[in-house]
Amino acid sequence: MPEHLAIDQSSDYLNLTGILNSSFNREGFNVVNANWARNQLKRPKKKTNYQEIALEVFHVLERSSSVDPSLNTIKRYKLVKLAINAGIPSLSINKGIDECVKQGALVVLPKNMIAISTSRNPPLVEAFEGEEWTPPIIYYFEFNYIYRDSFTCGRTIKEFYASLNDMSDGSQLASIKFEQPALSSMCKQEIINKCVSKLMDKNHHDFKFQKNKSYVDLTSITVLGKSGKDCRGKGAAALANDFSNSILKLYNVVDRDNLDIFLKEHKNSMTGLFEESDYIEAGKLAGAEGVIFVSATCVNKHTEIDVSLSDTKTGSIQWSIHSENLDPHEIADRFIESVIED
Repeated sequence: MPEHLAIDQSSDYLNLTGILNSSFNREGFNVVNANWARNQLKRPKKKTNYQEIALEVFHVLERSSSVDPSLNTIKRYKLVKLAINAGIPSLSINKGIDECVKQGALVVLPKNMIAISTSRNPPLVEAFEGEEWTPPIIYYFEFNYIYRDSFTCGRTIKEFYASLNDMSDGSQLASIKFEQPALSSMCKQEIINKCVSKLMDKNHHDFKFQKNKSYVDLTSITVLGKSGKDCRGKGAAALANDFSNSILKLYNVVDRDNLDIFLKEHKNSMTGLFEESDYIEAGKLAGAEGVIFVSATCVNKHTEIDVSLSDTKTGSIQWSIHSENLDPHEIADRFIESVIED
């Protein structure tokens, strides 16, 4: 499921936008304005690293004072001017000066004077890593229609054309076309509900749960990302973490730190490939009765996620899941329902 479904909220003659909003909300979509959605897909601006600005300001003052010793002490506003003339972004200079003072590279003196500290050590610039940005999944629904008069409804839809697109790249996921026969008297509400239902069939979700005939009820497990990424580029490890957090009501999840210790020791003692059986053995050593593996792939814009539980004693698969277009939380919810029903 996408995080949002965007629809242009401009008014239309038959007010189909309002009907579509309600219909998609009933299907579980979070309907949003298309303009808002476009803004969400814009990559956030990179945050300024004020430690880098501080270092630039320090070097400006250091170079200037080496040429003109009278600048060993300088009014703050003059230092700002020097920095601007050196090409440092004006809106960041004062924060850069504050960072220099904070680190002790510059010293604040009476009467708003500033001087380089006696140590003359430049400010430290730590490695700056911006937050990794993953664009949200947003579908865009666009439509056109032709209306006609109706004895039953006043005015209704004669023809309706719509498509569901991935808003990030504009690719079409599904489309629908409706033409009402001349003698038919379906009203717009019924038509829209049928069209949305038909569209959902095309943009299907799938969940298949299989249980071993000799199923053993395990209580303590660990969850590992096996391989692949979903259509958002989210890796198996992150997907496994999401799934793990959603099944705590069924299982005791072994601390991943314990497992990592055994994995590292095992990997260091190995030559060759790291097999699935090695993960199972590491899970056993970490105190887990079972290991859940999560893998993902993206096929024609459809995310497929496979999940399976292996018994650490026997190595046998206790259950497996194949899903399409469901996120790990939804998979976990359906899995829990399936287990409870059994």
